[in-house]
Amino acid sequence: MMVALAIAGNPCAGEAPSVKEAELGKLRQKIEALRKSLDADRDQHSTLRGKLKLAEQDIGAFNRSLRAVRAELTLRNRDLDNLQAERRQQETVLASQQDLLARQFRAGYALGRQGYLKLLLSQQNPATVGRTLTYYDYLNQARSDHITRVTSGLMALKTTQTAISLKKEQLEDLSRSQQRQKQDLERSVGERREVIAKLNTEIRGKEQQLKQLTDDEKRLERLVGELQRTFDNVPANPGNHEQFGRLQGKLSWPVSGQVTTAFGSPRPPGTMKWNGVTIAVAEGTEVKGISHGRVAFADWLRGFGLLMIIDHGNGYMSLYGHNQSLFKDVGDWVEQGEVIATVGNSGGRDNAALYFEVRHNGIPKNPAIWCGARRG
Repeated sequence: MMVALAIAGNPCAGEAPSVKEAELGKLRQKIEALRKSLDADRDQHSTLRGKLKLAEQDIGAFNRSLRAVRAELTLRNRDLDNLQAERRQQETVLASQQDLLARQFRAGYALGRQGYLKLLLSQQNPATVGRTLTYYDYLNQARSDHITRVTSGLMALKTTQTAISLKKEQLEDLSRSQQRQKQDLERSVGERREVIAKLNTEIRGKEQQLKQLTDDEKRLERLVGELQRTFDNVPANPGNHEQFGRLQGKLSWPVSGQVTTAFGSPRPPGTMKWNGVTIAVAEGTEVKGISHGRVAFADWLRGFGLLMIIDHGNGYMSLYGHNQSLFKDVGDWVEQGEVIATVGNSGGRDNAALYFEVRHNGIPKNPAIWCGARRG
């Protein structure tokens, strides 16, 4: 409208006033038609965007839960391996004790055939009689001790087998839980795809694309500015960490993949430029923080999906968009190389990718200047 008013206010510039007025009328008609269309679709757009937000938040929550279940499964399998090794050791000891007990029974049987009283009466020397009694008592005691050990071994083996059965039941429960979560995730993904399809059908024309991109960028810039002002008054985390401003070219990229949109390259429909880079990488790939800092934002933002922003101090921030899941919350401290999220396609993308920015005092900077090391 400001452009239209400027044209109307300068009727002598280049063409006749009647021509300018005709152009202005057409422009006003076009704007009015677009406004009516937007007004008619506003409620539906709001509902669809709300569904998109909920679906992508559900996907993030399901993947976070699935990650925990898989970790628990790993621990349970490790416990099961330990129990099975313990059972094998107990079986070896038990077999040895059973063999020894069998030998003792054979010796006792051979001795018993002579008869206890007959054995005593056949000895003429009192010393020999004493030794015979001692040996007989020792044999009986040893036999009793081994019977006790064998019985204890059998009980221990039974306990171990019961524990193994319990662990197996727990593993089966966890597996069923994991399967249910996968089904829930697939259902949420299906709902999200339906929402995306509806949004893509409704969003037509370069004008509306440009408006949406401009609104998204302004929203992000406003958010970064508010976070910057907020974190300027937050005390730094104690510890020996090099200032972010001195780390140019020393940092690693948050993921390893192919850069599909470079910093400063034209952004469709061509009147804007990218303030960061887009890195194509497999869905679920771990995203790592590029440097020490504190999480300033961790939530869904239109145009960027599940977004995380890390404040590195002295006006520096790094941004990670289109994530599948976020593993840090606002206020959490992050160390360099720590996993903070997984790659996804939230925010309406067709393919999985990470959108990554570096900003200083709200101004976008080329990430390639900072991340000179190999990605990953």
